[in-house]
Amino acid sequence: MVDFRQAYCPHPEIAMHVSCHSPFGDIIIRVPVGWQVLSDEMTSGGWIRLLRVHNRPPEPLSPDGVVLRLSGHISGDIWVRYHHNSS
Repeated sequence: MVDFRQAYCPHPEIAMHVSCHSPFGDIIIRVPVGWQVLSDEMTSGGWIRLLRVHNRPPEPLSPDGVVLRLSGHISGDIWVRYHHNSS
């Protein structure tokens, strides 16, 4: 799990390289509502299934939202979870 919910990010974009070669190795990424997670540069685990990035933002990107750009290779699934800040 990678949790960005309490992260302070002064940059408009974060590049994150992901590598997981286990078909049961799911990755959970938690981000604040308003962030945008892009996975165009991800590849997946071969012939068994297509790329499995589950990313359904509940709201559009906010004007000062951060873009999290994923790249790399996975064999499992990536689950993007959006959270409202409690402050």
